[in-house]
Amino acid sequence: MTALDLAAHHGECYRGVISMQAASWTPLSAEAAALLAGQTVAPDAGWTDHLEHAAVASASKKLTSEQEIELRWLQRSTSQQAGKFDGQAWASHDLRGRLGDVRCPVLIVQGTDDFLVQDELVDDTVAEMGSVAQLLRVPDIGHYPPFENPEWAAQVVDDFVKAVTVTAG
Repeated sequence: MTALDLAAHHGECYRGVISMQAASWTPLSAEAAALLAGQTVAPDAGWTDHLEHAAVASASKKLTSEQEIELRWLQRSTSQQAGKFDGQAWASHDLRGRLGDVRCPVLIVQGTDDFLVQDELVDDTVAEMGSVAQLLRVPDIGHYPPFENPEWAAQVVDDFVKAVTVTAG
């Protein structure tokens, strides 16, 4: 979502922007929004377990057991407050109505195994951006494309950078 925000507010500064697993906004349930907004005192002891479960569940179904262990470790090694504030920012950021003025090329990558960012939200984002947006919807990738398949993600980035460099040059 940060990449989309940069394109919306400073697109003239970039030859292109890549956004992975993002949409112009991400609605949450009322319960999740209340928790992230701080209406509860603090995440309870099970919060880290919830973050681990959500991370693994939103990843590719083809995650190896070693990748799953690493992803759980990454979630556990971050503080509960960092997870809370990251979620709060993610849930409260809304770029609807601001993406139509983006002028630089934008590649939006969405893994089909990610349940956190739904197809409809991504489709609406691409539609608002119009011809500057290109959608790459990828099977067997979840919420963490560079983690789940780093070689593939690097190739996607490399191909896009080359394409926008040739176009700009």
